[in-house]
Amino acid sequence: MTEGRPSRFPAWARRLGIAGIITLATLSLGEMEVRWTGLDLRMLRSGLKYNTMDLPSYRRSDDPFLRYELAPGTANRYEAYRVDGHFDHRTYGVTVGPFGEREPSHPLEKGPGVFRIALFGASSSYGSGVSDDETLPAALERRLNRMARDSGEPGLPTFEVLNFAAGAYQESQMARRACRVLDQRRPDLVLVQANVQERRAFLGSQEAIEAIDLPTLLDDPDSVQENFPAPWVPEAVHQVLLRASGLYRVWIGLVRSRCPSCDHVDRRGHAAGRRLNRREMERLAEEAGRRHVPVHVFGIPLPTTETRTGRGSLAPLLDQQKHAGLPGVTANQLVVSGADPVATRVHPPAWALEEWAADLADDLVLLKKVPLRAHPPIPPGTAPVPPGRDREGAAGTGRTPPGPGQGRFATTSRV
Repeated sequence: MTEGRPSRFPAWARRLGIAGIITLATLSLGEMEVRWTGLDLRMLRSGLKYNTMDLPSYRRSDDPFLRYELAPGTANRYEAYRVDGHFDHRTYGVTVGPFGEREPSHPLEKGPGVFRIALFGASSSYGSGVSDDETLPAALERRLNRMARDSGEPGLPTFEVLNFAAGAYQESQMARRACRVLDQRRPDLVLVQANVQERRAFLGSQEAIEAIDLPTLLDDPDSVQENFPAPWVPEAVHQVLLRASGLYRVWIGLVRSRCPSCDHVDRRGHAAGRRLNRREMERLAEEAGRRHVPVHVFGIPLPTTETRTGRGSLAPLLDQQKHAGLPGVTANQLVVSGADPVATRVHPPAWALEEWAADLADDLVLLKKVPLRAHPPIPPGTAPVPPGRDREGAAGTGRTPPGPGQGRFATTSRV
């Protein structure tokens, strides 16, 4: 018998080659299976953030950056049993006017003698859980017009406040939407809600989710950095694999949806969102500056037991670094007094939004953002006046400020 020819490769090399061929074949079959079933796209969609609030009142936006917006001409009623994790049964109506803002809406063209304010925000300003006339913009409009009437000064304008807020909007989306509205509605003042520093959401209806163009999204560096930052791999390699490998996309989707804290993925996604916020706010400041329209950023109230002692004092500036260097942009934190925790929820009831509007109106007057005259500070020694409806007594409406323990925030529960 003749002996076989000895192999040119040692046994360990042959075994390694066979294992490599099997692994490559398995990965190839897995790649084909993932692409054929669409599993990679489903996993990526599961890692996105969605706005699921009041869905019939929204539509997909023709601006891919915005992703969604209020649907003009729609009217719906909703019922909620839990708000901000608390049992709070609410039935409310949402009506969107013909030009894309939530009611009460106003004509497309600004009339004579009108001071128009365009307000952009997230769900707190949009009015999650309250009806159209109970939202922060609606309350602010009533408050400013009442202050104008009560002042008795001739020639003051009529105030209009347009509600362009949308649930889960980030500051970048608010600023982008504001740039589109500047010429369409010619506002005299732009208000932007802060306290929103995450990644942009998508519309959460099934139809909208299926319509997300993921290949285009993966070609957008902003969207990739917000939603799928590179975990444990170099950024350049991550970008290539994300476009080329279905199996890698499945893994990235799993990391984003099941382990957002792994390698600080969630935190880095939010950091990318904050960079977008700054970029778009810079653009809004530039566009508004060209039209001589001031921009004011306000933060929703935070829990506090402080009480304002007079109209000459302003709340502390909101994170000054975030808006530093933006020409024509001012920023302030809304403050409500007392111990009632309901007033500082993200989605408070209508009575608390009236308090927010009162504080915001006072800030706009003190900062000279609206053509109303600030009332003089309360004399020293006068009892502190809680904000909101009770403040009108100190504003010269003929009402007497309540004594200690009699203000609107004297109770401990409003649920």
